[in-house]
Amino acid sequence: MMAGPNQKTKLSLGSKDLSYMRHDSFNAIIRGVIIAIIVGISAWALCTLLKIIVEHSTKYLFDSFNHHHGFPWIFVSIIIGGSLIRAFLIRSPLWQEVEGDGASDTIKYFLGSYDDQDAAKKRYQRATFAGALRRIFITALTLGCGGSGGLEGPVIPVGEDMGAGWGNIFKVFNSDDLRAFQMAGIAAAVCTLLNTPFAAAIFAAEVVYSERIVYRTFLYSIFAVLAAYSLNTTLMHTTVLFKSDLYTSHYTLYEYLQVALVALFCSAPAGFGVKFGFVYLKKQFQRFPIVTRAPIGAIMSASIALVLWYTLHIAPDHILGMGENTISDILSNTPHAHLDVWWILFIIVIAKILATGFTLMSGGSAGLLVPAMVIGGASGSGMYYLLDQFHLVANLNPDLFAIAGIASSLVAVIEVPIASIVLTMEMFGATFAPPAMLAVAVCHLVVKNLKLYVEKDA
Repeated sequence: MMAGPNQKTKLSLGSKDLSYMRHDSFNAIIRGVIIAIIVGISAWALCTLLKIIVEHSTKYLFDSFNHHHGFPWIFVSIIIGGSLIRAFLIRSPLWQEVEGDGASDTIKYFLGSYDDQDAAKKRYQRATFAGALRRIFITALTLGCGGSGGLEGPVIPVGEDMGAGWGNIFKVFNSDDLRAFQMAGIAAAVCTLLNTPFAAAIFAAEVVYSERIVYRTFLYSIFAVLAAYSLNTTLMHTTVLFKSDLYTSHYTLYEYLQVALVALFCSAPAGFGVKFGFVYLKKQFQRFPIVTRAPIGAIMSASIALVLWYTLHIAPDHILGMGENTISDILSNTPHAHLDVWWILFIIVIAKILATGFTLMSGGSAGLLVPAMVIGGASGSGMYYLLDQFHLVANLNPDLFAIAGIASSLVAVIEVPIASIVLTMEMFGATFAPPAMLAVAVCHLVVKNLKLYVEKDA
């Protein structure tokens, strides 16, 4: 599910970058650093606002659901707020530009500038700050009212809008410079949500360029990321999203084998499930008029959550919303909402894929990064409890399976291998580097080769 053009196109366009040959003056460097910091601060402000809105609205929504003993407030919210209002807005061409997560179009325009001498001027003709505000609003509607997905996908265009907006204000007409500020905005936006500075910078580089890093562009991202990270930690007192009690620097061969099995039999199939499931859903939704897609997707997502609640007592926040609480509950190693039952965990994986697919493919503004982590964490943990039924995981920590699943699912779904490893290390600690590296390497090699095989025979 790589955002934007396919890998071949990304590599082809990225290879045209000649910014490494530039010799900037000290004044130009200082000016670029200042602009990157301003971009980082503004991206942080907007993304923090979005994060607060979505977190508070979903907390109120799910708490209200539990308080009313299962009364389908979620169904009402997701239909009225998350779909009908969106369906009304997207009748306008201005709002149609913010339909879907926007990441693919953003990266497409970003890379397209390599073949266009007037790319900067043309970019400034499109919405920048106004586009970011519309994206914030439509994402808050999608996820704040109960849609399924993450915030990381939608903040990619928000960050890029900030980079382009400030580029216009500072009269930046060189495409190399504009791309640096656009990617700085993307990196700062992702850092705001994950609070992992290095992983955010690497993620922005990988999602834009795929298997290469343009150092000049990447280095300006660091200043934007540090600005966002500093504001996160000093003003918002933000810490890492997830914690694990597992702490070891020594892994046995048997543990490495289990990690490889999680990557092969959990994350890789999940990655293919997401890819082909979303392609199928997108084709189906294209048959419907644009204004009816959002209500249909919302009804399907809400129905999945409510059916699982009334039949299996799986809390709706494990299916809808961003899913961060699900990962925290899985890593808590305490029985909570049946998250220590292997088949319940696998049901959550399937339901999360479907609910996120219905939200995204019907035009909802949401991302895949945190849902990928939910899918990986739940499937890895599910494998642990399944093997535990046969007494095959004695003395092993379930967190190892969950974290291996998280790392490998990120690369299976989003195809950012280095960022997946760095993200795991920054979130859970450097001692998780060996299993994360193995899980990512195994999953990426298998998924990439199988995907090429399928595409060749298609």
